[in-house]
Amino acid sequence: MYKKKRGFGSAIIEGFNHAKNKYACIFNADYSFNPKYLSKMIKKTSKYQFIFGTRYMQNGSSDDDTIITFIGNKIFTYLSKKLLKIKLSDVLLTYVLCNVTAFKKLNLKSYDFRICIELPAKVQKNNYYYKELGIKERKRFAGIKKVNEIKDGFLISCEIIKNFMENNKKDVSKLNTKN
Repeated sequence: MYKKKRGFGSAIIEGFNHAKNKYACIFNADYSFNPKYLSKMIKKTSKYQFIFGTRYMQNGSSDDDTIITFIGNKIFTYLSKKLLKIKLSDVLLTYVLCNVTAFKKLNLKSYDFRICIELPAKVQKNNYYYKELGIKERKRFAGIKKVNEIKDGFLISCEIIKNFMENNKKDVSKLNTKN
């Protein structure tokens, strides 16, 4: 398969658009995600449409985090919890197993790292059932980290603000229609 657009989000969206199974998993090509967690994730699909891996809860850790990515993730996760009501402890990790049909209904648009916020934000907005599972992110042994902490951090911040504004615009519209 040849990607039509460049970027992390593009690869995820196009992969799911071509998926034929009931469930599919976002699994980075750098081997930082350990496949041993897939069986535990699959067991949760009877109750949940989305299962998010997390480095920051019981049984979770990372051999790949730098101090900058750790602090940045904590800040973005905190903002996502407070502003977007996302109930995840690790909003930027994209080790996600999910129902393909539900994923496609999210109609994701972010072709870069903003997808890390757009995905859980739309899962939350659409009232899908989701769960976290503690995983250990391994030190990547293929490829290099492609996150530019400053540029991508800015884009992620913008995505959080955009989603917050969209959520509040709907709330204001509801108030206006009641009056």
